[in-house]
Amino acid sequence: MKKIYLLIIFIFISTINLLSQNNYSKGYVVTFNKDTIHGEIKQTSNSEMYIKIYFKDALGNQSVLNTNTIISYKIDNDYYYRKMHPYSYDYYYFFKLKFDGKIKLYEFRKIPETIESGNISSEYSNVKSITTYFPNFENQNTIIFLEKDDLVKLVDGSRFKRQIKKFVKDDQEIIEKIVDKTYNESEIYSLVRKYNENYKKRNL
Repeated sequence: MKKIYLLIIFIFISTINLLSQNNYSKGYVVTFNKDTIHGEIKQTSNSEMYIKIYFKDALGNQSVLNTNTIISYKIDNDYYYRKMHPYSYDYYYFFKLKFDGKIKLYEFRKIPETIESGNISSEYSNVKSITTYFPNFENQNTIIFLEKDDLVKLVDGSRFKRQIKKFVKDDQEIIEKIVDKTYNESEIYSLVRKYNENYKKRNL
């Protein structure tokens, strides 16, 4: 009976360890010295990954990394970059790059107080989520940022036309589609993709 009991405990512990290991995915981090370190990154809540990550290098050494220690990281096919929030000049976070090109589109998640306490959390609790502007989006806590050269803006549906025209003023086709409402705030992904395609063609 005792052997069976010990066997059950052993199987339970082994299963927990296996599940814990399975939470890690292949990836890499980039340091401030521009060194790229390959290893594995733990899959945690999406909100937490905008603040810090749990990294395991090729030797199995584990560490907790944040915007004070690395400038970017990649996990699976997702890229995150250290950025200062446009409306908060004191704090850096990791922004998830969704579209790369002349216009870069980043996603950011509102930070729950259970993850980040203090001034940062209370500050971001007042930042409207993307669904406040775009009801068709599934994730109610996602915020969209656009970046083009030195221009960085949080996408605000109530000021969408005025904001987006600053990013696409060199593309008359898209300007016309914004005016005739072919492109509106709910089409932000399609708009950015089309602009980047047009820009690339113009600059071949």
